[in-house]
Amino acid sequence: MLAQDDKAKARELERQKLIRAAELKQARLRKESANWEADMQAEANKASLQDEKTKREQSKNRELIMANLQKKADLIRKQVDRPAKTMKLDETVDEIHRINKLIEKLETDFTKSLKIQLQPINEHYQTKITKAKTSSPGMKCLKPKLISKPESTKPNC
Repeated sequence: MLAQDDKAKARELERQKLIRAAELKQARLRKESANWEADMQAEANKASLQDEKTKREQSKNRELIMANLQKKADLIRKQVDRPAKTMKLDETVDEIHRINKLIEKLETDFTKSLKIQLQPINEHYQTKITKAKTSSPGMKCLKPKLISKPESTKPNC
């Protein structure tokens, strides 16, 4: 009987030891999870602040570029506002060619400006996309679902 009591006590001690080990492991995992969540929150806050800073800088740059384009447009308006009635036919044709060249110049300036403005935006979101792809391997398998037109517009009765 003593042998059975000793075995039962040994099993009970082993069981209690395993329970304590499981409780410690669970506490460690909770702590790691809390630390991970805190790190992720801090990273999200940092990214949010960086996004706000970038948006402010881009807004300021956009305002400067728009002011510059507005000045150019005003200058062109002043140049174009010459009285057309006093011009001869050849002068009118030359003036139209000059105006067309100015319009083309404005379009190329605007296109260049647009490319310059879009570049940081594209880079910003491209880095976020690549970061998301590399940080969560489970997300690689997700593909966007295409929205298809319903086969029939009649209600199902």
